[in-house]
Amino acid sequence: MKSARQCSCCKSNQRAKSKQKLEFFVVVVKVVVVVVEVVVVVVVVVVVVVVVVVVVVVVVVEVVEVVVN
Repeated sequence: MKSARQCSCCKSNQRAKSKQKLEFFVVVVKVVVVVVEVVVVVVVVVVVVVVVVVVVVVVVVEVVEVVVN
């Protein structure tokens, strides 16, 4: 009888451990998703800033050429 109790106890412990592992995995996946979203936002912001700077430089160069000529 004792061994049967221990066995069921072990099974429930194994279930609890596997549930903890699953919860940990879910948390890790959520963190990775958030990090990827942040990286994507940063990359988009950097690309927009670079495009704006290039456009401003081109406009300034054109204006300077027109003024010089």
